[in-house]
Amino acid sequence: MRAGTLYAIVATTFAVAVGALVMASIDVKRIGASAIFSLPAFTPRPAAAQMNFAHKTEEASVELKPGYSVEAKVGMRKGTRVDYAWSVTGGAVFFDKHGEREEGEKSYEWGRDSSGASGVLEAAFDGSHGWLWRNSGRNTVRITVRTKGEFNFLLTSPATNR
Repeated sequence: MRAGTLYAIVATTFAVAVGALVMASIDVKRIGASAIFSLPAFTPRPAAAQMNFAHKTEEASVELKPGYSVEAKVGMRKGTRVDYAWSVTGGAVFFDKHGEREEGEKSYEWGRDSSGASGVLEAAFDGSHGWLWRNSGRNTVRITVRTKGEFNFLLTSPATNR
């Protein structure tokens, strides 16, 4: 076995192990000028038909600086439903609840100056569905999202100031 091959196997094994831990409990920590997220948020995801769906409850929380945005996604099959509740501590945010697939994006609902929402998200198609939040206030806020239903993952993207 060549050294490059061994490196690829070790890196892949590490990513899978870290991914399992992150999917069990995502906790984002602030370091310096940006929020740092775990790498599995960038791992390519299989098509919905290949995902291992299960009924579960998960939670993710993130601090969001002024001017930054972040997303949280759940992988869902068309017609499945996920109960959700998200809240903001320390301010209010813009939000966009939407779904994504290769063919494009569908916005379900959006709003400004929101401190939270709850309800049922029903997937209009196979793909990832979730929320984008943008902090347009002057203070750092904490966003917490809880999901319960049949889905494959709950992942957050890195905070960006775009």
